[in-house]
Amino acid sequence: MPKVFSETELQDNIRLRMKARREAILLSQEALGAALGVTQQTIANYENGKTAVIPPTMLVRIAEELRCSLDQLYGVGEWASVPLPNLPIYTKAIVEIETFGEADRAFLLDMLFKHINELRGLNFAKAAKGEGET
Repeated sequence: MPKVFSETELQDNIRLRMKARREAILLSQEALGAALGVTQQTIANYENGKTAVIPPTMLVRIAEELRCSLDQLYGVGEWASVPLPNLPIYTKAIVEIETFGEADRAFLLDMLFKHINELRGLNFAKAAKGEGET
């Protein structure tokens, strides 16, 4: 059953994933703001949580500029398995994978998500044995 997120959790996911994606594609806050017709400070406020809720129409435009899906920004579906502490690393890998052809891209993304889920399983097993944190 999919995890149900609170509004606060969704907004935290969005801001963290937005920043990771923007940095992974080497886009500055200034450049993203200019593309969206807003200031660098507006982008900073989105990313640091000073803007409590990003308007849905702006989220669509942000996803388009960052060349990602809304699922990826929200951290739902298959994207929910990407652990937030490692989000920048995985986002960079995903950006690299996106440069491959369609068949290779599908295969590589599938392998990446399997790897992430295997790592999560190992962490959960360690936590159950008292060997580490989840």
